[in-house]
Amino acid sequence: MEMFIGGAFQGKTALAMREFPNVRFEDGADLSRDRVFRAEGILHFEEYIRGMLKAGEDVSLLAGRLIEANPGVIIVCREVGYGVVPIDPFERKYREAVGRICTALAAFSTRVTRVVCGIGTVIKNICDLWFVRHGMTAGNREKRYIGCRTDEHLLPEAREMLSKQKSAIPEVEAVYASPMARCRETAEILFPDHKASGNGASGGFSDRNTVQIIDELSECDFGRFEGHNYKELSGDPEYQEWIDSGGTLAFPGGDSREEFLRKSKAGLFTVIEDMELRGIRKAAVVTHGGVIMNLMEAYARPGRSFYEWNTETGGVRHVRFDTCSRKTGNFAFTYEERGR
Repeated sequence: MEMFIGGAFQGKTALAMREFPNVRFEDGADLSRDRVFRAEGILHFEEYIRGMLKAGEDVSLLAGRLIEANPGVIIVCREVGYGVVPIDPFERKYREAVGRICTALAAFSTRVTRVVCGIGTVIKNICDLWFVRHGMTAGNREKRYIGCRTDEHLLPEAREMLSKQKSAIPEVEAVYASPMARCRETAEILFPDHKASGNGASGGFSDRNTVQIIDELSECDFGRFEGHNYKELSGDPEYQEWIDSGGTLAFPGGDSREEFLRKSKAGLFTVIEDMELRGIRKAAVVTHGGVIMNLMEAYARPGRSFYEWNTETGGVRHVRFDTCSRKTGNFAFTYEERGR
């Protein structure tokens, strides 16, 4: 469901029709009571509500019924709650009904656009993002610290496993990836219709059918621990100190938790800015376990600690977010419980 709202004669209808040229819009003033639950697009939705009230019908369940029966409808509605409060009791009841119904519909809608003087301002924009951890490498199998210094390729069995799970991941409009080979190879297997491209951060993003490479989506720099596993590091004083800190100390010669988190956030917001710029609503990010753990700890609600967001190689986490919430400082993910 999407909504276009605004005052009278502000260009709501023209904008909605430009953005949805293949949708058949019907006038709410002329819609039958049942037709509203089958319409592709509804103009003057406030007039439909007025008609129901004039006929003495109960409108309290209208929003819920519309959400259940016609969740993909495009609604264009005039804002009627501004100005002097009417003396007429019916007009007051009408204003309240339109406001309450539109509030409920806006809460459900994936996008809400407010139109003033023909200019649409998006005030809600829900997007879907699938975080995909790359497939297994030799270092992963041996439980080594494989970060941004080691450019390993996928194991043959990892390629086979990823090929089998392609159908489990929905179609997306754009794919973003870490520059590391294991991520690029995973993206090529899971999203074969998206070809590799250069780094969008430095060279500019190309069309939707390319995998956009973002340096900041790289894994942590494990410094002196890179390429080793816990058995090889056993007895190393610096490693023991890092373990005793609960993994909060910086890696010797590598990233601190704060540096790594800043890099991960920069990569995410490069993705989101591109999604906003190109009108993308569904995208995949092929990256590393540490990046996913960073971003889920920072933004997932309800929250969990860093290590509770561990994701297996080839695992997927689906999140939703409102791009407009970045401007209000309330940015957060809601998520599906899968991909652990």
